[in-house]
Amino acid sequence: MENHPIVFLSEFDPPCSSDLECLRFGLLFFDASSALIYPIASCKRIDVAPFKVREKLIHEVFGDYPNVEIAAKERCKTAREIIDNLTRQPVFGDKKILLVNPKEVESLGAIISHPKVKKLYRVVSILTNADDDMKEVLLGHGIEVIINTDVSPYNQADIRSLSSLDAPKCVIDTVIKNQFYSVDKVVSLYDLKRYQHALSVAQLSYEMAQKNNVEPWKAYLAGYLHDVAKLYAKTDEGRDTMKRVFPEYAFMSPWSWHQFLGAYLSRTRFKIKDEEILHAIEFHTTGSGRMSKLDMIVYCADKLDPRRGWDSDSFIRLCKQDIEIGFKAELRHNIDFIQSQNSGEVADPLTQSCIEAYLN
Repeated sequence: MENHPIVFLSEFDPPCSSDLECLRFGLLFFDASSALIYPIASCKRIDVAPFKVREKLIHEVFGDYPNVEIAAKERCKTAREIIDNLTRQPVFGDKKILLVNPKEVESLGAIISHPKVKKLYRVVSILTNADDDMKEVLLGHGIEVIINTDVSPYNQADIRSLSSLDAPKCVIDTVIKNQFYSVDKVVSLYDLKRYQHALSVAQLSYEMAQKNNVEPWKAYLAGYLHDVAKLYAKTDEGRDTMKRVFPEYAFMSPWSWHQFLGAYLSRTRFKIKDEEILHAIEFHTTGSGRMSKLDMIVYCADKLDPRRGWDSDSFIRLCKQDIEIGFKAELRHNIDFIQSQNSGEVADPLTQSCIEAYLN
């Protein structure tokens, strides 16, 4: 502990992009030679990932970062144990930096306010403008606040609710595979075959986004939830919601309703506020006359999912090379299929508007 000028104290539940960005910024800002990642084993919430899993993810996220050590053996469960570990070695000269997650201030209060800790450390939180409303709370706890607009907002709670997946891919994969946090709620809305399709679309969307300079986690989340209302759309509640919330589209064939209701469930049950993600879900089946790159990615990943049983490799390669070109190719391919099933007619106005915008 005594060899590191920065100690990053957090539950890391789960470790997310903002953790890595804040550590990187802290090392530069304080001109620090090294840092210690100090994971806390105790957690008051019930939606907590097992500590061994979090510990493994911490190693995957931070392990290759230069001059960073992970205190894997410091599994202290009480505030007293943590305080004793933080203060067991005297500090000569300048105080060390104790970096804390601003969203965890209440749970860390007994630690960061302890006289022995305050004597040895400058307690610091790094905020973005999006977290600026927390500034007065932090100052009230005697925490030094540094604003950096280049750091992502702390969003562990958003990841746990699935309103965001802004985390390294290893974290996303572990959360989804092990059905931590709110993932079981998503699983309950799918049948098994459809859930496997959603996982495949999410992964393909992530890969397409990486190749096309689109935020990969947004593509993954939109792909993961794109069919979340397939079953809901067939219920009385789903039909009533369609007529009440989307009256302008309620006249369309029921096969398309799940895309609108998917956006509705994503907003209401999973608290997604990102309009780009919601729009990609809402028009993933029909397309629309206004398609962002993210919209195109989810549209194509859904249609080109290898689990559908046809050879879509050439279209997938094209989408990864250039999603706008790939989207137009897949749109044409999909329209040919629709027309072959409907005597040459395009069945709905949204698909028609998409054709007029991108193929004419």
